[in-house]
Amino acid sequence: CFYLAVEVAPQRYRAMPASSRQTLHRRIGSLVQRCCSLLTVEQLKALADQMRRREFRRSRAQQRQWLREMQQAPEPPPAAPPDGSVNLGLALPISTPLFGMANAAVPGPQPLDEQQSEQPQDEALPNAEMLQAFAMLLHDSGRVDDPDSDRQASLMPDEPVPLLRWFDDLDAALARRLRNLSHALNVELVRLGLGTALLPLRLLEAAAAGQVEALNAPANLLRLPLPGPAGATPSAIEAVALLLRPADLEAEQSRLHTCRTRLQQSRQEVRRMAQTYQRLERRLQALEAEQLWLHDHSTARMNGNPLRS
Repeated sequence: CFYLAVEVAPQRYRAMPASSRQTLHRRIGSLVQRCCSLLTVEQLKALADQMRRREFRRSRAQQRQWLREMQQAPEPPPAAPPDGSVNLGLALPISTPLFGMANAAVPGPQPLDEQQSEQPQDEALPNAEMLQAFAMLLHDSGRVDDPDSDRQASLMPDEPVPLLRWFDDLDAALARRLRNLSHALNVELVRLGLGTALLPLRLLEAAAAGQVEALNAPANLLRLPLPGPAGATPSAIEAVALLLRPADLEAEQSRLHTCRTRLQQSRQEVRRMAQTYQRLERRLQALEAEQLWLHDHSTARMNGNPLRS
């Protein structure tokens, strides 16, 4: 805020009456204090859960829409083979009824119209089964990864894999709080003429994620080139806005940098624990599946089922 008032719009700040300047500083202090009250672990965890639920619902809606489009999409007509090609069918060379009764007569070839009437059903069956399998897979994955499950109820998980996700969720929630504070401060600065442009929240979020190519700017500031008239240079019109980022705050304040270093060390240790945990969990699942397989196989042999593999 100091940079915008002193370097970007010094004339405007000097022309403001003393009452307006005092009101601006009180408003800035109030917004910062309100944001700081929401930076507790409990508040960040609540925001992280809300963001995860929103992303989960959006992802599930996209998957359901994709599944509906697949179910409603008409089957494309089979392309005619080129002249001279050889068609290799996958049907059994011997008719299936031969394996039934020994005295049964060998069935003759079916009429052409019956073959054509049965062929679309045989081709449509795998597609229907595939869509049904996809629907079951989406249902099972949604039930396991649902953020509203009981596993997400605790404030801090006690297992390494959810703990890594907990670290990432709190970082995302912290960035979201700082983005909202940046937008609120930009509104106040633009209203008093100290800001050049009011950037939307989506653009601030994209810039914080590194998805927008920005110009060089001091810490916690964002400079973006704006499209100008034809023939103008690319940097003729620029927008300078406030964008608070954890990396900039940590670079400016040594205490925050020390805290971040300790968090990174803890996260590396938890990551090693998570890798060991997942490896042991896979081994345990494989052993349990092996025991179940051997039990089922021995039970089938005892019941007279001629299994050999």
